[in-house]
Amino acid sequence: MQKKEFTYEESGVSIESANKFVNEIKKITNKAFGSFSESLGDGFAGFYPLDNFGSDFILLSSCDGVGTKVLIAKKANMWSGIGQDLVAMNVNDILVHGGKPLFFLDYIACSKLDSKIALEIVSSIVEALKPTGCVLLGGETAEMPDLYKKGDWDLSGFIVGAVKRTSLLPKNIKSGNILIGLSSNGVHSNGFSLIRKIIKDYKVNILKVTTPEGISLAEELLKPTKVYYSDVYPFIEKGLINGIAHITGGGIEGNLIRILPKNVKAVIKRDFDVPWIFKWISDHGVSENEMYKVFNMGIGMILIVNPSNVDEILRSLGLSAKVIGKIVPSEERRVEFE
Repeated sequence: MQKKEFTYEESGVSIESANKFVNEIKKITNKAFGSFSESLGDGFAGFYPLDNFGSDFILLSSCDGVGTKVLIAKKANMWSGIGQDLVAMNVNDILVHGGKPLFFLDYIACSKLDSKIALEIVSSIVEALKPTGCVLLGGETAEMPDLYKKGDWDLSGFIVGAVKRTSLLPKNIKSGNILIGLSSNGVHSNGFSLIRKIIKDYKVNILKVTTPEGISLAEELLKPTKVYYSDVYPFIEKGLINGIAHITGGGIEGNLIRILPKNVKAVIKRDFDVPWIFKWISDHGVSENEMYKVFNMGIGMILIVNPSNVDEILRSLGLSAKVIGKIVPSEERRVEFE
């Protein structure tokens, strides 16, 4: 029997359409607000300068969700890590610009409120926020039985952080800089529409299929997104980092290129360890090109640093960090795999 082939777009998600939509939004907001709010190219967060308030700080804000990963949590009835996913997707996006998290708000929507599940989600949010010093300031819980099917949940998070203008990232990215990849915790919170299509078409029982670690496929897929704040922010405070990319939807290439200046390219060696889960997905009909386009492939965050700072960062982070490439001169800004 011929092996099925899957793409993200065939599962109902188009990265290209989403990028075009974001560009159209930028046209509308730039026309409406001008320079009132700031942005650095294709940045990971929104910027709000406090110059008019006599401060040299910039507020950073991000809004993100967990996506259809909640449907895996629903199928497995496992909710203990989904709140961390929500926190991580937001904290990591302002961390990219050097931001220290200040406060967080959540939006939890469902068909019918189940207090046990809701409290498990909120507890997960709180535990994930604690190491960052960020406060859960409030949120909204909405019951909408006419909009959601029985047992459905949807999650969104909103974060505000701050950074001194002089510490704003990226800055000083240039030829000769080194790329350090920080390991992911698996799939994190992207590509689940594609994963769910594989599960559906192959009739995979996620509670019975086991990984080499001896856990169920459901547990593997529901490993929460890493919150990189505790690992990375100390280096930001020391001024050891020139740029950071959070590797989410769009993969390494689609996210790393967002912070590169003109006239350089990032050259990456694919010699880092690719976790079992990505090999499992690939074995079920996803091409290598599509895998690197959709998933983090084991690298959840990339740091761009001066060569003189590499040893200190690697010593501190140990096995969770590895040099994966470098910045070199180029007529065209791009990401290239060796």
